[in-house]
Amino acid sequence: MLVLSNITKTFGGVVAVRNMSMEIEKGELVGLIGPNGSGKTTLLDVISGFYKPDSGLVKLDGAPLNRTPPFERAKHIGRTFQIPRIFSRMTVKENLMVVEMNEEKALQLLEMVQLSRLADEYASNLSGGQQKLLEFARTLMMNPKIVLMDEPFAGVSAPLIQRLSDVILQLNSEKKIAFLIVEHNLAALFKVCHRCVVMDQGSMIADGSPEDVSRNSQVIKAYMGE
Repeated sequence: MLVLSNITKTFGGVVAVRNMSMEIEKGELVGLIGPNGSGKTTLLDVISGFYKPDSGLVKLDGAPLNRTPPFERAKHIGRTFQIPRIFSRMTVKENLMVVEMNEEKALQLLEMVQLSRLADEYASNLSGGQQKLLEFARTLMMNPKIVLMDEPFAGVSAPLIQRLSDVILQLNSEKKIAFLIVEHNLAALFKVCHRCVVMDQGSMIADGSPEDVSRNSQVIKAYMGE
């Protein structure tokens, strides 16, 4: 479904992503992990179209996306951010309906993430974890084929991590939505993902099950800095 071929992205003389290739099939749950500064968020930005790669190709269902702007990619590729990007002066329900004027669908998604009781509350009044749930629900209004999530569990209470994990697994099981999740909370991530890709200094150093990558000597070295 999603294919990255030899992606390289530099900023001045700094190589953020180096010759990165990977594939994600329909319905896959993939974790993207690695030390700080390893290029994970930059890779998500390239996939979603916020950055244009210096070289390489992004494809979705066989169609090249390099010339496709972010707003067009968003029809098929959902995205959440480390710091949720919400419309703070809109209500929770309005945050979803700005994507599509479908109140019934919006309320169904808010029910799924257990925010329906706050539908008429201003988004600015939500906790940080609730704002992440709101942003996630908003991405689902577009019926994406894949959702890119950047540290969804960071700064979130254990009950909200469980709630978000349950929704991810439900959507994956029922709708076959694929996920690519950047996360430093490995314990939470490993409960959700079938597969983990590990980056270090812009390159992939491992790709396998959570159990396999956690025992990989190269991965251990990258995290320990030895």
